Amino acid sequence: MDIFYKFTEDEKCRNVERNGKVYYPKDVMASGNRKMYCNVRKCNAAIEVDMARKAKSGKERSTKEWTWLKDDKDDRFVIGKANKHRHECEFKCEEIERSKPERWELVCPRMGTRLIQGKPKPDFSVFFLPIKAPLNDSLFDSMDVPMKDRFSLKHFFENEHVAGNNGIILNLTMYRFYAETDLKEGWKSVMLSPDRRNQYDPPTRNETQEFISCVNQRLSDYGNGKGIFVVHDINGYNRTGFLICAYLVKVDSPDWVTDTAIDTRLLLNTTAKRTTAWIGRMDETLIVENPMDQLTELCDETITWEILIGNCNQITKLGEGCYADVYRVTKNDKAEVWKVVPFRYDETEDEINNLMPGPDMLLSEVAIGKALSKLNSGEQHSSSSFIKLNFCRLVYGKYAGQLLEPWKKYKKQKGSENTFPGNYDAQQRYVVFSFADGGKSLEHHMKEQTNRLAVSSICFFQTAYAVAVAEAAHKFEHRDLHEGNLLLMKAADNVISFRLHGNVIRLKSYGVQVSIIDYTLSRMEQDDGTLHYMDMAQDPELFTSVSDAPHEQLQYDVYRSMKVLIDNDHEGKWNAFCPKTTLLWLQYLATRLSQKKFLKDENKAEINEIVNALKDGEYENVADFLADEFAQSFLEKHKLIGEFCLKLFHIP
Repeated sequence: MDIFYKFTEDEKCRNVERNGKVYYPKDVMASGNRKMYCNVRKCNAAIEVDMARKAKSGKERSTKEWTWLKDDKDDRFVIGKANKHRHECEFKCEEIERSKPERWELVCPRMGTRLIQGKPKPDFSVFFLPIKAPLNDSLFDSMDVPMKDRFSLKHFFENEHVAGNNGIILNLTMYRFYAETDLKEGWKSVMLSPDRRNQYDPPTRNETQEFISCVNQRLSDYGNGKGIFVVHDINGYNRTGFLICAYLVKVDSPDWVTDTAIDTRLLLNTTAKRTTAWIGRMDETLIVENPMDQLTELCDETITWEILIGNCNQITKLGEGCYADVYRVTKNDKAEVWKVVPFRYDETEDEINNLMPGPDMLLSEVAIGKALSKLNSGEQHSSSSFIKLNFCRLVYGKYAGQLLEPWKKYKKQKGSENTFPGNYDAQQRYVVFSFADGGKSLEHHMKEQTNRLAVSSICFFQTAYAVAVAEAAHKFEHRDLHEGNLLLMKAADNVISFRLHGNVIRLKSYGVQVSIIDYTLSRMEQDDGTLHYMDMAQDPELFTSVSDAPHEQLQYDVYRSMKVLIDNDHEGKWNAFCPKTTLLWLQYLATRLSQKKFLKDENKAEINEIVNALKDGEYENVADFLADEFAQSFLEKHKLIGEFCLKLFHIP
């Protein structure tokens, strides 16, 4: 690309590349920051040519206010006007791109049709206007662009939103395709240095922060009245919309207009192969960072395996899920349960890596686990029946050797469908969840032949009240509430307490504490409105699975019933809140508790009453069911049963 430069004074430039070589202003070179700013093949700035010629000896020289430094790799020089700051060199590169910019001709609206309005100060309004990159008129002839599709600064300044106003153009590209002299009085252009690996990547955290800082800094350039920030990439509105929404969300001020419908043209994302950002109405959930950045921020810390393992001992593998391995670990004489999940943090050609969950999937599980763990101490809504999350850490490096032997032992005894973790390289990353030891699963206990009517009823109602609390607090749906995801252990107290809408409910524990685990498929809304969920439509096999085992087939039937509910009531959108899915799982749980060996025949009818009530009742959510006369009568009828359950249940 041929870019012509003329140096002036008011914009930061980190370096310049010319003829395949990179040149650094003295201050930047001293700091070691060699971040590319722009590509240059041809430069006719007379002052640079003259000064480079004077400095041919290779010695560092200065004349008046200019400083230059020879790059060790070449005999050419870069010049700039040094300022007081060690890591900056101030000069402005006015450039005109002389060749066709890649992807500019793709079909895309030239400008947004609406301004996105904010009011950061009582007497001041600011507007964002998304556009595509305006080009110099001379480029259009070489590109053979029809007149109706051309877009230059002339077209821009004729726009009704622009005429008569001052503003700043924020350029997200690596080039400028128009001359500074073409800007009207009262307008400036600022180039933000790109930090992405390729054109399909969403903005990084650094880019997002630079954009926010730049807008905040430039606000001071305006007086009272109205100012316009015009934002453009080469083509399309994905990165543009991402950064605008990032700013609106980060500026936590009630004066911002939050019900403005953003131009639908910002929704164009057909060219954003990997962009995870989306823009909707401002009163909906906004994702303004890519999932890897969000996951890193949400985890408690990022550490190596060596630091995490520390003084752990007595490590035993308990089980596994899809790619996840679960270990019981003793640390400082206290047992913890670790769930270790390797995840895909980048696109690769490795088939195994690409089958792993991505950071977006783990992001929901981490956020939901943290929120539900905090319900233990809620004021309006509380429950101790969600497994306590001790920590969640992002771990990197070669898989810990202390975990490999327990893994091999488990495979030898029970088999394994997971990849041997010793095969992962040192670049693999993991999320490690540390949970309290909640005991063994209900599925494990159901294998014993004993009359457990008390245990059946108390397990069911502890679970029901817990999910009712989470529904009220976070619009929570577990969506996978089978007996394998309920842990049972000896209760510390005789009473298990719940708080629902401020009302306290106390159930006799009969020595049993239920803990709900595994939020992989769950749906939840945080207090700030952030939505976390798994789009189960992306896993169609979940709804077509069959099994010869009756209890497994019953579980698969629940997945299919959930899909029918979501399709009929919410147009197939799994992000919707549909509390009836939890009623389906409670019906499943009651059915399983009444089956086969878990109860004697004379007691099955008792639990079947619950099954029939859930099947026949027109409940909207779990709280409706629990408030019903049937549920209250059932609790009253059986509240004294179960003094013997500790002995029968073999809970240590």
